[in-house]
Amino acid sequence: MIKCRLKFVARVFLNCKPQRSNAAPGFTLIEAVMGMVLLSAISISAILFVKPILEIAVQKQFTNGIAYEGHLAIMKMTRDISQLRDNQSVDAASVSLFQFDNVNNENIVFTTSSGLLTRNGVKMAEGVTALQFTYFDADNAEIETPELIPTTDIDHLEILLSVTLGGNARTWRVQVKPRNLAV
Repeated sequence: MIKCRLKFVARVFLNCKPQRSNAAPGFTLIEAVMGMVLLSAISISAILFVKPILEIAVQKQFTNGIAYEGHLAIMKMTRDISQLRDNQSVDAASVSLFQFDNVNNENIVFTTSSGLLTRNGVKMAEGVTALQFTYFDADNAEIETPELIPTTDIDHLEILLSVTLGGNARTWRVQVKPRNLAV
């Protein structure tokens, strides 16, 4: 900063005030108020800028929660159904229910009720809008009503799971071939 020594030159050409030795250090009331006004304006604009970004982040986190819960449920169902004991262990097979015994002789039932997907009555996912089982024979033809007794004619099946929470929907479609079914 250039020190102003000549009053006229300083005022006209350099646009600065000559220094006074008797001036008190600090800010005047007007300078302090202007500083607060500027800080307030910057804060308000920052809030207006950050708020939509935070809303998007919260929405993404909510959507990821739906995706995680639905994905985890479909993966558990796939794992359990692949452990079907044999072609005589399917107890019930409809569009909305699948019941079977696994290799550990545990009876497993997948069904939905009031928007909940359950495995043996224990919640796997909430907000379920669709759970649909489609059954196929060895020729890859869709079976409307699978035969269960004495043995099943199911070779593989397809699971459709749709989950909707807070206006966000996700759908999964997975084909499963139980490894212990006789061909």
